Amino acid sequence: MSEAKKEISITVARQRPGEEEPRLETYQVPYHKGMSVLDALDLIRQEHDSSLAYHSACRHGKACRLCAAEVNGKAVLMCDVFAEDGMIVKPAASKKAARDLIP
Repeated sequence: MSEAKKEISITVARQRPGEEEPRLETYQVPYHKGMSVLDALDLIRQEHDSSLAYHSACRHGKACRLCAAEVNGKAVLMCDVFAEDGMIVKPAASKKAARDLIP
């Protein structure tokens, strides 16, 4: 008997150059235990919208700090925080986004 695949809902702030305010878009992605917020964004880019823009490099937490963002109102490194259903991902609060999650 196979187990049903679990999906989680993730809302991401999206903004293009020239847009005054970001818009929120919600995506459904397959969930696997231990996935990070950055893993979830990778799935969104692969399966839903290849134009989603964000920075990442080391994926080891605290080494490069490129994936800094705001998740559910808290400043985090996206590679160092577990994904959860209903989370909202925005650019780091102290920075204005140039595009999507890129300051």
